[in-house]
Amino acid sequence: MTIFLRDLLIRTKSLTMLLSMILMPLSYLIFLSLSLNNMLSKINFAGISITYLEYVFPGILIIGALQISMLCGSLLNIEKRSGMLETILSSPISRIAFIFGRLINSYILSFAELFLILFLVKIISPDISLSLGFILLGLLTIFLFSTIFSNISLILASTLKSEENYTASISITIVVVTFISNVFYPLSSLPMILQKIAMINPVSLAANSLRYTMTKNYQTILQNILILLIISLAFSIFNYKVFLKAQK
Repeated sequence: MTIFLRDLLIRTKSLTMLLSMILMPLSYLIFLSLSLNNMLSKINFAGISITYLEYVFPGILIIGALQISMLCGSLLNIEKRSGMLETILSSPISRIAFIFGRLINSYILSFAELFLILFLVKIISPDISLSLGFILLGLLTIFLFSTIFSNISLILASTLKSEENYTASISITIVVVTFISNVFYPLSSLPMILQKIAMINPVSLAANSLRYTMTKNYQTILQNILILLIISLAFSIFNYKVFLKAQK
């Protein structure tokens, strides 16, 4: 809780961080979704016909969580270079509590952005149905998704020596997992080899979990959630081992 509150205070004091949480999803929804929503009549998803806005906004929820999660390791990177990390770890805070404090911060900010995006979606298109089941599934999906990419961010921060390498790795990761996914366009529009990669991309799995609520395909939703759970557990364990090794 100490690590969580400290990180939350640092992040929320940053005007740039707060503005990016608001402006990023707003820009996606307005400049991308609405323009293409007018150009594309309907998209066929899992046998039903939906608007482009209905297709893309679950992906925008996931991209918002991705960008917040990939910043999880930024404070760790700064603390390593400043020597603050040694001071923090010399206090009576366990290594696992340190990691989970960082993860909780990502969860809270990602949940906050989820509700912000849903609020914006209802303003832009009041006809879109946002059921309680969709919101609860969104919270669960983002929880697992944030666990995966927050741990990846912490692994990069633990292993990479320079700030430049860390920043470049974060940027490359965001670009690759975003555009080799079905966030902005159906998988069928990608080359076959990229389709196969995108099918196991956690971004695609998370976005589809939310989209399948429109088709009530609960078997596929459960399958995607289980895959995300397995991946999140794997990266959590790996991050803990990497963090322990890096601090020896």
